[in-house]
Amino acid sequence: MKVNIIIDVLRAFTVSHIAFIKGVERIYLVANKSLAFGMKEKNPEYILCGEEHGLLIHGFDLDNSPTNIISKELSGEILVQKTTNGTKVTLDNLDADRIFVTGYSNSKTLVKYLHTININYLNIIPSRQKDDDLAVKDYIERLYKHKSLSTIDIIQRITDSDIAMKFFNDKRFNPKDIVYSTTNFDTNFIMEIKSDERNNVYIQKITMKDYY
Repeated sequence: MKVNIIIDVLRAFTVSHIAFIKGVERIYLVANKSLAFGMKEKNPEYILCGEEHGLLIHGFDLDNSPTNIISKELSGEILVQKTTNGTKVTLDNLDADRIFVTGYSNSKTLVKYLHTININYLNIIPSRQKDDDLAVKDYIERLYKHKSLSTIDIIQRITDSDIAMKFFNDKRFNPKDIVYSTTNFDTNFIMEIKSDERNNVYIQKITMKDYY
């Protein structure tokens, strides 16, 4: 079985993870804002979430900030997510038997699940070739192979990455997003890519009660 894992630490799949913690039922992924607005037109109850150039898209309901989304009550809601890297890279890598998405926040739980299934080929795909995503790629690889590693080093690499700098130097961004993105939330679910009857791609929360 071939498994793809797509990583986006800052911030797409940290936001997705927190959205599920806050009660979201499903998260559709789209490649551009036009598709997002099209889904919203057909389904006015959907919540648009995402960013362009890291900032809120005009007409969207939520931005791509973990700090903002953690304050929302989202029980039973359906999100439509559009980001610069995470959603696009996921949609470009659907060529596997099973596909999972993660940031750092959900990576430890994901590896626990990987150890319960038979994998012939594991393809770990950073959304960017930058040290935030590459650090988590290294983290997942070492955990999967039962090798020792320092989580402090992984967190430091994320915090010191080029993309993280704007959260400390640009007032349009919230440095608390880095805190959430470098926190391992001990949740009992993983995030798997599925598609509906119209081939719309979405993230599904898969609970792991049997493994805890």
